[in-house]
Amino acid sequence: ASALSLPEYPTANEQRRQIEERAAALYAGEIPIPESVVDEILRTGGNRAGSQLRIIYNFMSEQAPEEYTEFVKREYRKGGKGFQIDGNEYSVWFDETGMQIAVGHTVTDQILDKAFLSWEDVSGRIHQLL
Repeated sequence: ASALSLPEYPTANEQRRQIEERAAALYAGEIPIPESVVDEILRTGGNRAGSQLRIIYNFMSEQAPEEYTEFVKREYRKGGKGFQIDGNEYSVWFDETGMQIAVGHTVTDQILDKAFLSWEDVSGRIHQLL
């Protein structure tokens, strides 16, 4: 048995994320998440107290893009939020792979009614906003 080496397969969540990313690439023009909504969500920071201030402070220093990305990933951690913006409900989920923003009460419903942002995307947009 020790000579048998099985390949490491992605978890169910990783497989679902890969499918969602492919679908998002195919239907990118049809995802109903306006840029202004994404910006409003990013302005709120993570779920911990003082998150916005920590993000602003971190982005004030000169760093490599990878360092900004790692900071944002650590700051948001894993969790979710709900928003009502311009009369529409949005749900947000963030984890080790990035941030999902969906129309409605959950990010787990329709894969075509949401946007996926990698931590690189999140970091880059926050940098632009600041």
